[in-house]
Amino acid sequence: MAEGTKKKKGSGTGLPLRYVLLAVLLTVFAVGLGSLIFFRVSSVEIRGNERYSDETILEAAGLRVGSAMLSVSRGRTESNIVHKLSYVDTARVTLYYPNRIVVSVTERYPMAAVRVGGDWWILDKNCRLLEYGTGEKAADCVVISGLNGINGTIGDIITVEAQDETRLSRLTMVLNAVDEAGLEGEITAISVEDPGNLLLTYGKRITVELKSGEEASRKLQLLKEVADMLDPETEGIVSFGADGEVHYLRK
Repeated sequence: MAEGTKKKKGSGTGLPLRYVLLAVLLTVFAVGLGSLIFFRVSSVEIRGNERYSDETILEAAGLRVGSAMLSVSRGRTESNIVHKLSYVDTARVTLYYPNRIVVSVTERYPMAAVRVGGDWWILDKNCRLLEYGTGEKAADCVVISGLNGINGTIGDIITVEAQDETRLSRLTMVLNAVDEAGLEGEITAISVEDPGNLLLTYGKRITVELKSGEEASRKLQLLKEVADMLDPETEGIVSFGADGEVHYLRK
């Protein structure tokens, strides 16, 4: 009786699983190596910058022409720019494969100045410390008085003593209102000495009474509407009535 032919183990047409996995790993490695070799940064475009040069932003970002595109972390790069450059408000990094990067920034601008010891601290409208400035730089800003125990690190919002926190929050509210009304060139000083009676100086000699700063945006818009009636060289007082009208008393 004829014996049946036995099939030898491993003689099938399929490749063993280990060889298939090895081929997949080699393919992935080859693609990754190719990306590192060929996907290199050839250009970085900077947009939106006025205060900082392209080179300064590139250095803060840690970006280099010739580096691998796959090694660029958008989140880390954006964070580097914002934290290293105090005048940068936001940064957005966009990768355009295979080899181009665009960095778009928005910048803060100096608006207020406060005297701390022998220095002038230059602040933006949110009371963020932008730099330690000179008297010359302070002359172009709204001069702030009435805050005590000021501390801060460049790039961060200043801090004050606990009893002055209300003054600081109301100052921030008023600075934003001044910015919204487009009066940053007209308001030359703000006193928060009495947080219930905030005083602004319009021009050189006109005192604007804002009380607690409630509805500061609306009131300063009204002030802008009647600005042509005011003589910034003449001493006077501007107040706001419950009727929504602006009252001007010339001294």
